[in-house]
Amino acid sequence: MDNYFGRILARLAPRSTKVRGVDNADLSRRLVVCEAEVLELRREVDELRMDSLRIAELYDLVFERLKSEAPVSS
Repeated sequence: MDNYFGRILARLAPRSTKVRGVDNADLSRRLVVCEAEVLELRREVDELRMDSLRIAELYDLVFERLKSEAPVSS
């Protein structure tokens, strides 16, 4: 699996892999770690979006309830 990613990286960015002096196995391991971190960050962003949506819904409920209970002034 490491060689697979290494070959892909060597084709996509041959200068990058040679300039840094990092072997393909190390580079492919770093790529896998970065992919895992990106997936975790996406999960966290989705969770924050859901929390934000819940907060907006609660705010709307409270606002409607206060509006319906407030006396109408002329």
